[in-house]
Amino acid sequence: MTTTTIHLITFFQSIASLIDSTHAQFRGQHLKSAYICARLAKVLKISPTDTLNLVLASLVRDIGTLTLQERLTIQPFSSQKTQQHCTVAYWILNQDSDLSSIAQIILYHHHPFTHEFASNVDAKIQQLSQILHIADRMACAINPDQLAVLSASPVLSMVAENSGQLFNPELCSAIQTLGNNEAFWLDMDLSNISRALALHLPDDAPVDLNYFERIALVFRYFIDFRSEFTIAHTAGVTAIAEKLAEMAHFSAEDIQKIRIAAYLHDIGKYAVPAEILEKPVALSSEEFEVVRATPYYTYWCLAGLGHEIQTWSGHHHERLNGSGYPFGIKGDAIELGAQIIGLADMFSAMIERRPYRDGKTSTEALQILQNDAEQGKISADLLGIAKANESELAAYHAQKIDEAFDVYNEYIKSLMYAQSK
Repeated sequence: MTTTTIHLITFFQSIASLIDSTHAQFRGQHLKSAYICARLAKVLKISPTDTLNLVLASLVRDIGTLTLQERLTIQPFSSQKTQQHCTVAYWILNQDSDLSSIAQIILYHHHPFTHEFASNVDAKIQQLSQILHIADRMACAINPDQLAVLSASPVLSMVAENSGQLFNPELCSAIQTLGNNEAFWLDMDLSNISRALALHLPDDAPVDLNYFERIALVFRYFIDFRSEFTIAHTAGVTAIAEKLAEMAHFSAEDIQKIRIAAYLHDIGKYAVPAEILEKPVALSSEEFEVVRATPYYTYWCLAGLGHEIQTWSGHHHERLNGSGYPFGIKGDAIELGAQIIGLADMFSAMIERRPYRDGKTSTEALQILQNDAEQGKISADLLGIAKANESELAAYHAQKIDEAFDVYNEYIKSLMYAQSK
């Protein structure tokens, strides 16, 4: 068993890359805004803790955009439809108290300088959200099809024109100073930006598995709430995977890793536009290949989380006879943890209620999986454990599905309340 060292900045950067991969217009936007935030924080002598929260917020600032079209809508400088994705991100991130500051920064990051903040908004959050606001608008204004330095003049003009209106004048002055240095812009080219960002980051102390499990749970909501078809899918997969790991006599630490891997097994879907995931008719061959690539993106997104979490999650669509994807590995090359999550994913998908069909019974689902075992796709021994404990698995699955729907209903109520204000 390997020692797991997890750095939040690495995980958030991976999420940023996924979010920006769905359209050419978004290439590197989150990394660019993170870089601008880090540079401004250094100029303004922001504390290391606040700088880290600011950069983390910038790396997932648009994670609340649930569709490609919504993300495209908020790109133009003149867009007035910027608040919903802020509210979505705030509500979900705020489910964990350790992410509260990040949630608040994102909530207010489209707040114009001339608009007063509510009296209960901390002065520190006001400052950090204003930094993210200007960094966001600058990142969106940089032409992704050319060297960033070629966008310097129009971007600096945009900042100057909106000083004292949309943007804090102090920040605009700092940007003009930074922007007079050619390296500031060259750093934001895709071949340079990860290295350049690292030079301006404070130390990012690693977090333990207990801490990161709470983070993974929060990101599970971002994954599932993008589509009404998957509101509780990850909750169901995690429930089955956790129980199967217990029944297979995994250690307590490895059961925790199974939960984390299951929470994040579909994180690669962030590389797939929701319009494809929710398409009501058959996918084209090209769209089908995009969807099939999701475990590949999951695998690489989780590269910084240790061998077990990365492989158990990223290999969950592999099959023992080599018929799985995307790596086509087979037999003993597919670790038991990955087999457990793969079986849990199939079983849960079959017994879940979906808007377009009722769920199968657990007995029906296990019979279908028996056919897969006979074809050599999945482990007959692992399936035998599931069959022997069918009632317990089904009950625990139902409990976790109900809990997930309770969270989702609270989420919808909060969004409706926010929109009514």
